[in-house]
Amino acid sequence: MALAADFLELVSDYKADLFALSESWLTANDTAAKLEIIPSGYKLMNHPPCTKSFVSEFTSYLESIILSTEPILIVGAFNLHVDVAGDAVAGDFLDILESMDLEQHVAGPTHNPVILWI
Repeated sequence: MALAADFLELVSDYKADLFALSESWLTANDTAAKLEIIPSGYKLMNHPPCTKSFVSEFTSYLESIILSTEPILIVGAFNLHVDVAGDAVAGDFLDILESMDLEQHVAGPTHNPVILWI
């Protein structure tokens, strides 16, 4: 996996606190590939398509970090169609962001139809 080696070298060279990958196409069955691309000292956070279950887990995660004194940056393709009236999952997700005073920084659609990317 030459790309994995390139990625690990990039992380090592920049010594960044955070690296964000989007649309990696990794699945739950790609355990070996995930282990190969996770640099020492980093954690892979991956989520399935947004469902009520994901929103519940995401809420629990936010509740565990929201009182942190460190800045919080959440990035990724959440693949929520916030432009679809009555989409319960998207509505629940937006309600959670609002209730925790989190701000969406993407000003326009990043995909057609509109999908929320944070």
